Amino acid sequence: MPEVSQSRVIRFGQFELDAQAGELRKNGVRLRLQQQPFQVLAELLANAGRIVTREELQRKLWPADTFVDFDVGLNTAIRKIRQTLDDDADRPRYIETVAKRGYRFIAPVSPVNGSTPIIAAASSVPLSTDTTAAIEPASPPPRSHFRWLAVALIGAVVGAGGTLAIWKYISRSPELRERRLTANSGEAALKAAAISPDGKLLAYADATGMYLRHADTGEIRSLPLPAGFDLGSVSWFPDNSHLAITGVAVPGAKPSLWQMSSMNGGLKWLIDGGQSAVVSPDGTAIAFVMDDAEKKDSRRREIWIMQSAGTDARRIVQAAGDDWFGPIVWSPDGQYVAYLRVREGPGYSAQSSIETVAVADGHPRVLLSSSLMREGLSWSPDGRILYSTAKEEAPNAEDSVIWSVVVDPVSGKAKSEPVRIARQAGWISKLSITADGKRLAVLRNNTLPQVFVAEYEAGTRRLKVPRRLTLDDSVNCPFAWTPDSKAVFFLSTRNGMQSIFKQAINQPTAELFAGGRDQHFGPRLSPDGSEIFYLVASGTDSNSPVMAMRMPVGGGPSRLLFKEPGIVDLQCARAPSRLCLALAIRSGETFYYPFDPATGRGKEFHAPLADGWGLSPDGSQIAFVEFNGKEDRIRLFSPPTNEWRDVPVNGWSGFKSLDWSPDGKTMIVAASKSRDTSALLEIDTEGNARELLEGQIEWAIPSPDGRYLAVNELVGTNNVWLLENF
Repeated sequence: MPEVSQSRVIRFGQFELDAQAGELRKNGVRLRLQQQPFQVLAELLANAGRIVTREELQRKLWPADTFVDFDVGLNTAIRKIRQTLDDDADRPRYIETVAKRGYRFIAPVSPVNGSTPIIAAASSVPLSTDTTAAIEPASPPPRSHFRWLAVALIGAVVGAGGTLAIWKYISRSPELRERRLTANSGEAALKAAAISPDGKLLAYADATGMYLRHADTGEIRSLPLPAGFDLGSVSWFPDNSHLAITGVAVPGAKPSLWQMSSMNGGLKWLIDGGQSAVVSPDGTAIAFVMDDAEKKDSRRREIWIMQSAGTDARRIVQAAGDDWFGPIVWSPDGQYVAYLRVREGPGYSAQSSIETVAVADGHPRVLLSSSLMREGLSWSPDGRILYSTAKEEAPNAEDSVIWSVVVDPVSGKAKSEPVRIARQAGWISKLSITADGKRLAVLRNNTLPQVFVAEYEAGTRRLKVPRRLTLDDSVNCPFAWTPDSKAVFFLSTRNGMQSIFKQAINQPTAELFAGGRDQHFGPRLSPDGSEIFYLVASGTDSNSPVMAMRMPVGGGPSRLLFKEPGIVDLQCARAPSRLCLALAIRSGETFYYPFDPATGRGKEFHAPLADGWGLSPDGSQIAFVEFNGKEDRIRLFSPPTNEWRDVPVNGWSGFKSLDWSPDGKTMIVAASKSRDTSALLEIDTEGNARELLEGQIEWAIPSPDGRYLAVNELVGTNNVWLLENF
């Protein structure tokens, strides 16, 4: 073994690799790892973030005369490394297998303070006899945390044969810097934010107005908005003096696109209907999304571009089926736009893809696709698309990861593997980057749905102040009650996967009711109250089979009710009725399946896809929340007579959920009051409305005895963080 005078210690998670000592330690305790696996792990750490091919590993770590046994040796080494790190090949935390290519170390790595930038791969086993290969630097991924410069050094003679020890120098790129720019409370959560091209100003809006914050000094000044203006998105022009903003000018109106002065807040109207607008790098054009005029709902299904003066507007992409579009970004040369296409699946799942389209030809190209994709998207001046995904592993599945991928400027296709940039707490919903690519503003949404219990006052039927039931920071959404009204069934991601829990309203903790490796959702009480019906989906595609299951309310073995593709929800009437309905969405069409728990399925029927729906307790009618292209409305449908009836609700719009009261005389409906605030209403079948609560309310489920509401309300904050050296 050659004498080692300098060392390099690399830390990842709970582990440290000490190249000089030839040790791998966990929390300071030395682990047993044989020489060959140790060398493979050191090589993967040296190239953290990029694929190390099997050929590279063979050339660098296996003697030329042992190539026949290389495959077996490498596979064994990887297996032993994973056993030591407690890693899983199917759901890797450290070492990812890239099929038919090699391996990639995916966890963040960092040097231990005080260690010098040298790591030795010295061994009594020959690593290579090719001294020319040892002096060629490896090609790193863009902005990788580590760059390796291989240098051949004089080795030592060991035993009867000579060994050349290959040393690799490692130089550290500047560490990722991260600092908070805003610190708003939940009552003033940020709606939109963007960093200026020169990196000096952050433009952002919250419930109190619109502001400019100096990124370095912290100075804040307000920009006036018209009274009642509800801002939706903001993007800077390259002159740093103007902004493109979208929003609703007056309650009930359609979104519009405006140009705004960053000096005095002066507004110039550009076009109606524009949302999520983004200005091209040269400032001559604006890309934005529009609702599909032929659809009756308010999903963003078209991408348009126009001149920055508001002229020559034209559509370049239209969504198919029930797909819709998320954020849009421009390429650095303005020849392409990239966007997020979202295709919803069962159980609140979605398969999303990042696509690019040439402005000139309008032919989309798929860049990446994942069920973990989130709404953060940006295109840096150096040709990388930055995007965000969910963390796949439990228990922090609500957190995000920021990635980068290099895009070919000619074809608009990916020309590199994704590289991880940073992990972030919360849901990343917006990325904006400066003109020089040195600063990245990240809007982190740490708002999560939680379960609250509200009790009606005796006599007045007013609601008391709601009390939070779920006390953990995971997604928690109520769906049903036990028949005695003493416990709530809700969905939660606290175990990583979407599972069903039950919690008594007088207890601080919940018990797992149904869960596993697949997504569980839609728990509903059976007509006789003895069972809970729920759905299980193993895929994210709308055509994937979904199992409708049944389980006793008190727990026990589950049984299959039926299996159908695309089921997203089910509801049941109350005894003596035996009617239940399942809602399925397949290939853009909506189906309702009546079924009787004892006799099976009935004949399906079609109805419009609604933002909310509810089967009345006696099973005689279905209430729908719909948008007809002009306004929201509540409609009642009678399956026996096939008749429809509108329920006009004066003074309210933006309905987004609906559930029937136990007596069937009223409906509990959530309606938007502003972009960030909702009202919980009680509406009778004639349209008379009474406000019960105000907040960030999504829906509420009445208890069977009519005494309580299980309220689904958003809790948390939205704020901006600034990243540098990414």
